[in-house]
Amino acid sequence: MPPGVPGCRARGAGVRLAVDGLLDPLPPGQAAAAARHDPQVVRKVWHCLARFGR
Repeated sequence: MPPGVPGCRARGAGVRLAVDGLLDPLPPGQAAAAARHDPQVVRKVWHCLARFGR
């Protein structure tokens, strides 16, 4: 997520979900299915990934 965009919890979750520094749609989907993270934070990560592509 680019700097200055609200959502610091989503940024941290995105960093934790990234594999080898890259984040694609699979890890957030797996985290949501396994209930490993707050569903609202995973949702925000998903939306940011879709919007910003990184």
